[in-house]
Amino acid sequence: MIKLILGSLVYILGVYLFFNVLGFVESFFSMLLSLYGLQKIGEGLDDMRSGRLRDFIHAKNSPTHRKRKQSAETSRINYFYVIKLRELFDGRSGVDILASVMASISIHIAKADGNISDKEIESIRYSVDRVFNGKADHTFISEVVRITKEHLQSIGLGNILTSILEIFQIYMELIQYLPEDERNDFFISLFTMLYEVAIADDGKLNYPEEKIFQALYSNFGIPLEYQDLIKRTAQYNYNARKVNKDKPASVSPEKKFKDALEFYGLKDSYTKEELEKAWKKMALLYHPDKYHNSDPEVYRVMNEKFVQAKEIYEFLLNKIK
Repeated sequence: MIKLILGSLVYILGVYLFFNVLGFVESFFSMLLSLYGLQKIGEGLDDMRSGRLRDFIHAKNSPTHRKRKQSAETSRINYFYVIKLRELFDGRSGVDILASVMASISIHIAKADGNISDKEIESIRYSVDRVFNGKADHTFISEVVRITKEHLQSIGLGNILTSILEIFQIYMELIQYLPEDERNDFFISLFTMLYEVAIADDGKLNYPEEKIFQALYSNFGIPLEYQDLIKRTAQYNYNARKVNKDKPASVSPEKKFKDALEFYGLKDSYTKEELEKAWKKMALLYHPDKYHNSDPEVYRVMNEKFVQAKEIYEFLLNKIK
């Protein structure tokens, strides 16, 4: 910029002198001055063009630009993944579609720490069989899981949450005709399944999984009391499955009592009033009367949850009589 300004001034001065001096020497000098000014103007313009090119190259290689480019590419990959799922769902039963969507989201959760373990796969299969009473087609679900694994490999760990939200949209479409309170309760049941998968390895969330759950809770407005309910229910199911696997013949009374306390979030010195309060909250969430007009699968799932909660409540109530 300085060369451009300086060159312009020198050129103007040279032109002025050329037309306003009389001697040959002065005219020759003014011509040289004008040419020098033009040279500086050219150098200044070259510098500006070079500077803009450098800025352009720098911008193209900046972290912000790369992030935007990667985000656009991830959105494109997510779009085609969802399209592929919808094509697979064409002609399938409602149970298979719902089960495969739940499995797809669960695989996303399992992949959050970089590795999908055999225990997590086993937890997904167990949860699907429990929710759909063994009626879901596991061959079809396995194909959806395979495609989901390939998809996750292509987008990387940093974009798992974005992909989860895309799949959640399909899930919301499947339950959108339920009444709002029933839809919300069934939504919480899905979160419980996801939490079970997340803790399948060692009974607790790792940091990447915890970050995803907090983001999902925030995105869908899940209250803290229901977050705690999801955690307790999933932990109870995890413990019950682990006990049944390790000790299929029987469960010790001490272990059963400990798991029951954990389910309701009570201490071993709990009072009847504390138990009643915890039970009422659970009954309000899962009572089958709320779901008698719902899809049969929804009613069955909620009824099983209610029966489970009631059995644990009666067990704990007998302990303090």
